[in-house]
Amino acid sequence: LPLKNINYLNKHLEKYEKLIHAPFIGPTIISPQIELQKAATQILNKTIVFAKEINARIITTHAGVIGAFYDKKYIQSHLSPQYQKLINTKNTLPIITIENLPEKLGFIRSYPSLAEIDNDEMWQNCNLTLDIGHAILDKIDHLKFLKSHLSRIKNIHLHNVINGKEHQ
Repeated sequence: LPLKNINYLNKHLEKYEKLIHAPFIGPTIISPQIELQKAATQILNKTIVFAKEINARIITTHAGVIGAFYDKKYIQSHLSPQYQKLINTKNTLPIITIENLPEKLGFIRSYPSLAEIDNDEMWQNCNLTLDIGHAILDKIDHLKFLKSHLSRIKNIHLHNVINGKEHQ
């Protein structure tokens, strides 16, 4: 954004705490195509620059979606090192969090689900955005997760789930 737009945002949003939801549709960090991973990392880096310009406190990110035929080991091995470093950075602003996504059936799956965040070593040190609706879709006890990971949860997305569909 041009500097005048940044100044405008800062003036009018000064009294608010700012949180940014990073783009997640399109290129994803877990794409098997390196070019798409790089594009997703560039988008995230631009989001970080913007967040710093407007003094945002948190950026929520997603690893993304991938074909359901890829197993967890493959996905983990394809997470870009830059992304892993970002989500494990502590005590810097903006705080980068990873949001749990609902595991989807069919040909595409989201990553990581709340169960994966809870059980996989690679997610044990990262900051979290807990999405309650996504946890409900996956039939995960979000209150239990909240209590056991309270120090790492920096943001909570709260939305409804009606008849198995979110954001209704």
